[in-house]
Amino acid sequence: MRRAIYEIYNKNGKWTWRLRSDEDILAYSGKMFSLSSEAWGEVDRVRAMASKLAGVDAYREVPLNEVPSMEVAHADAEDWQLSFCSGNTLACSAKHFELSEEAEKMRQSLLMDMMGAEKSFVMDESDDLLTIKVGERSPLKCFKCFLKRGIKHRDLLEMTDIRIDVVGIRGKSSTVSRLSEILIRRGYNTLAKVTGNRPHLIINGYAIPIERLGPNVMLYENIHGYKEFVPVIESYTPDERQDVVIIENQAITEYTTRMVNEIFVKPRIIVITNVRQDHLSTLGRDKREIARSFARSVPRNTVVINCEQNPVLQDYIKKEIEKRGATAINVEIPETHRGLLGAETVYGLNYVLAEIGSDPIPDEELDSYLQSMQPRWLELESGVLFNAAEVNDVESTEMIRQQLAGKEKILPFVYLRDERRGRSYSFVKYLNHLFEKDYIDEVFMGGRTTKAFARNIRAPTRQFSAEADPAEVLDEMVGIGLPVILMGNTVDEFMRQMEIEISKRVVTGDNVHYSPEVDTLEKVGSINFNY
Repeated sequence: MRRAIYEIYNKNGKWTWRLRSDEDILAYSGKMFSLSSEAWGEVDRVRAMASKLAGVDAYREVPLNEVPSMEVAHADAEDWQLSFCSGNTLACSAKHFELSEEAEKMRQSLLMDMMGAEKSFVMDESDDLLTIKVGERSPLKCFKCFLKRGIKHRDLLEMTDIRIDVVGIRGKSSTVSRLSEILIRRGYNTLAKVTGNRPHLIINGYAIPIERLGPNVMLYENIHGYKEFVPVIESYTPDERQDVVIIENQAITEYTTRMVNEIFVKPRIIVITNVRQDHLSTLGRDKREIARSFARSVPRNTVVINCEQNPVLQDYIKKEIEKRGATAINVEIPETHRGLLGAETVYGLNYVLAEIGSDPIPDEELDSYLQSMQPRWLELESGVLFNAAEVNDVESTEMIRQQLAGKEKILPFVYLRDERRGRSYSFVKYLNHLFEKDYIDEVFMGGRTTKAFARNIRAPTRQFSAEADPAEVLDEMVGIGLPVILMGNTVDEFMRQMEIEISKRVVTGDNVHYSPEVDTLEKVGSINFNY
């Protein structure tokens, strides 16, 4: 679950960034960079400057000599904006204000988001970038190819000093991203792989898209990444800096998860982000079976950082892992942050750093991460909405609902994918529970399997096809007059268009409008990695 995020993207052959909070653009860079790694480094500098200005102990690794400031300044002859400077302008607020007082009101919240927001690369199919192409061969041919290259791949694995594999249901992408950010700042040669509907590699801040030529996720793409880029990071400064590879494990069965661990990655450290009710048809019928799948995929002599907070599942995972000759370390969350979205994975970062002998992240920096991840209603022209579809599972969705709505009623819109039947089943039970508790009066749903889903929902339903107009669907939802929460699935063209439609309706205020220089979601699409 991510609320505030830095999106680094390619624009006219150059790289820049913008700061988003859900569908609302908060700030943008006035600079263009030749390399993605330069834009990546600039975001680190912006975050460090924001922390320094706020008096927060964070981003110690980023050298700063300048004195930052955030001032209300003239955007043009009529409007005002927030300008973030350190000798020259680093960033500007995305919104222009007719009244300087309105700009000043936004100052503190913008500063907080600038400190803690995570980075993400946005790469469109039209971007002319160096790309790894996978999936040209059949799985059988790929496996035969691996058998021939097995020795070479094992040699490449041995070239890397530290290998980290991230498994779990939610938060894998953000964990890989955060770890790569921290280790790159600290001078490690870092290769990270983020999966999802637009997978990519991050090599010391440089983005390499992975183009999947077939319809399916290919485990063999890990071999391609190693083959191409492990020698590259090894060649930088082999005698001075440790090499780290961080892989998001995209497998969704016990067997394939174990294959990634034992053959493709051979990690020294495995991070289990959490256990949630998702992939029920492949990983297990309930959370205990899913926990068992993760535990049984652990190779001998591996250290496992277990972020799952359910004490029963914690104990079960620990015992299963120790049976396999590995070590399990349970992540503890301080009382002040228990129950916050993402707290288990944020605190898990320091456990990983301790295992590789690196200093812990300061408490204030961890707090800024968490604050940037917490949900808040998005104010639209005709109501409020939150897009929780990216979290996919019912437990995370319920945490968001409780945090935003409490005991107040909401209108749920669940988007269905026919290849995610286990997920759909869990949402049937969840929505029926909400109806029984009187938290919902009806269910809106979209996708290609709505009829079968609706038959099992006790509440009245309203069905929309995958070809429906997102603008019309949104009109109907906000017309009900209740807060709307989107849930279920997000990797679909309908949901991408829905996100753009939502962004058009974000309330900016009577005296507020976006700067003409801002790249809105219509100009540069968004990306979601929690697949």
